[in-house]
Amino acid sequence: MAAGERAKAAAAEGRASAAEAEAERLRGRLEEAEERTRSAEGRARDEAAAAQEQLRAREEAEARAAEAEEAAGEAAEAVSQARAEAERVRGGASDVARGKRAWRTVARAAGSAVGKCAGEWRALLADAKAEVRVQSEAAAAELGAAAREMPWLLQQLHWSGEAARRRATDGAAEDRRRAEAAEREARLAAARAEAAEAGKRDAEAAAERARADVEAARREGRAAAQGRDRALEAAADAAAEAARANAAAEAAREAHKQLCGEGTASLSALQEAERERDRARAEAAEARAAVLGAREEAADAERRAEEAEAEAKASREGIADALARASSAQGSLEAAERRAAEAAAAEERAGAAEKRAQRYKESLRQLREELLKVAAESDRAIAEHRRRREVAEAALAAARGDASRATARSHARTRQVRDLREALRASHAALEVQASAAATSGFAAMGGGAGSSAGGGGRGEAASAAAGLHAETMATLERALRKSRAALRSRASSVESDGRGVTSSRWTSRAGAAADELPTSSPRRRGGTGRDVGSADAASNDGDASSLVGILAADAAKPGAE
Repeated sequence: MAAGERAKAAAAEGRASAAEAEAERLRGRLEEAEERTRSAEGRARDEAAAAQEQLRAREEAEARAAEAEEAAGEAAEAVSQARAEAERVRGGASDVARGKRAWRTVARAAGSAVGKCAGEWRALLADAKAEVRVQSEAAAAELGAAAREMPWLLQQLHWSGEAARRRATDGAAEDRRRAEAAEREARLAAARAEAAEAGKRDAEAAAERARADVEAARREGRAAAQGRDRALEAAADAAAEAARANAAAEAAREAHKQLCGEGTASLSALQEAERERDRARAEAAEARAAVLGAREEAADAERRAEEAEAEAKASREGIADALARASSAQGSLEAAERRAAEAAAAEERAGAAEKRAQRYKESLRQLREELLKVAAESDRAIAEHRRRREVAEAALAAARGDASRATARSHARTRQVRDLREALRASHAALEVQASAAATSGFAAMGGGAGSSAGGGGRGEAASAAAGLHAETMATLERALRKSRAALRSRASSVESDGRGVTSSRWTSRAGAAADELPTSSPRRRGGTGRDVGSADAASNDGDASSLVGILAADAAKPGAE
């Protein structure tokens, strides 16, 4: 049991040392984090010192510029003094010459001073500009590098913070578990100490009982010794009686020998003496048996006394072992209390480390929030730029689609106008051929009119009908051309008003040119109603090629068109 207690105490000490090592490791990590924080603060202080150095250099440059301005002011004052001196000495020629020389000297000095000051000012300004440019470029490069490294640094800081928090939490939990284990061990040690105290009390009670048993055994031994003494005395008395009986028997035998002839009375006396001897022998045997029993009882009492002494010795040894166990348990309890106190101190240190980690995490969170704000602003700017670009791309795509559709429509309408122009030219040529043929036949018919009045009247009617048909056809074509031209121009203006760009302007110019190329001349109308043509025009007011074909078909279907 003592070995088990020692092993448990050694295990508890090992756990306490492991907890101390873990606390040392956490302390080292926290010191590393603090060192990194101090290094970051040092870098910030260095940057602030560099910024202050830049401000100091800028202030020095401004001071030098102020000195240059003061020198320029002094030069200007010298110039004004020279002018005043020149004004004062203007009265005489020598004074004038002297004033001129003084003026030139002062002017040269002022010019050299002003030039020197201006040169110094320009040099200082150039140096300041170069220094500011270099510093701004370096700062921009540092800011760019910092901005590029910032996500990685934030991630590293986040990971390190999370790892430190986890380690602190795990360390605190481990310390709490170890403290609880130490407390449990302390409670177990206290329970074992109480059990040892109870064992000690039981051992003391057993020792008391053993002492009582020893006393009882001693009393029994003394009683047995007294009984043995009494038995020995009784045996001695019995032996004396036996000796006396033997002496009496010998005397009786001698008397019998002497009185062998005395008769039966002496024989009975002899028998009685023998019986007395037998009784004495039996009593002696009983006394010897009692002595042996007393001896056995004394041996048993001595054995019980020895056993009681051995038990008392064992109980004393048990009491000593219990006392040793109680002392070791007390030491274990004290060690457990020390370990519990150390665990409490380690828990306090872990709590302080957790608080520092919490503060570090809070600072990281604030920095992350600021960076997230900056990132959100940049994301909003990027999203706004992207949205504007998408809107511009959509507008550009819509404009391209509209332009392509307008181009397709312009090409289709150009083809329609070209087909219409070809059809009109063909129709115009055919009508001119028909009109010329009709006129020729009419003139021929009118040339032979004196020969046959009936035939001449028929040919004159045919010629007049042909001329009227030609005039109506020309009028119909002219109306169709006007309508086509108006439709083309209205569509071109509508396309141009839709804002289709260069393509629509090209379409307008091409449509206008095509409309201008349409033939407009027609012979003067000489009769004819044209009601069918008018109805065809009303049915085809858009002026495209299909309506023109309908008009020509209607004209061809009129009676007498052949």
